[in-house]
Amino acid sequence: MTDYEIQEFLKCKEDLYYFIDNYVKIQHPLKGIINFKLYNYQKKLLKQFEDKNFNIIFKDRQKGISTLLLVYCIWKCLFYEKENILYVTPYNCTFLINKIKTIISFLQNYMKQKVIFNQNDIKFENGSNISNIHSKHEHIKFLHRHYSLCIFDESYINIDSKRWKELIPFLANGGQCIMTFTYKYLSSFEWMRIMQIMAKYDVSFFSEIGDLK
Repeated sequence: MTDYEIQEFLKCKEDLYYFIDNYVKIQHPLKGIINFKLYNYQKKLLKQFEDKNFNIIFKDRQKGISTLLLVYCIWKCLFYEKENILYVTPYNCTFLINKIKTIISFLQNYMKQKVIFNQNDIKFENGSNISNIHSKHEHIKFLHRHYSLCIFDESYINIDSKRWKELIPFLANGGQCIMTFTYKYLSSFEWMRIMQIMAKYDVSFFSEIGDLK
């Protein structure tokens, strides 16, 4: 790398906002390839991800939260060694892998590294890894793979007693967890379950309502 490229690489490693504002592009369904410009509520979320181990997000659909989570995973894996991330989603795993591949393909060449895209995981040259599991799986072992970050996107599908029991020791051992919930899919039981978890742990709570600026 040139001196300029080294400086830019280090800036992006130290400043997630700088990385996104200057280098991240996404594929828009109508506009094609566009820069991923952050809204204020997305900036607030990124700060919370860095400040708190456990984040719960209540949201509406089509607000760019899932894309933000993918970019956050890519940033951690590109710039930090041996990050082991679990991404649980109700969506088709191939769709998620392809979306990550597209975002990485738009980056500058000097920021890329050798990346292997498998059916259910992405392996980075620096030892980092993103594993993608469909939320229909009945039981997820947090501790056996020593994940550093677990993301449950659209978590209304994922709430059951087995998974909460797995989550508690994972958090107690310093693991980071991000959950997203879409308002209209939450039952009264699920609301109660979430409130119990939030009361017990140091949870950073975020709701999009009133913050879409």
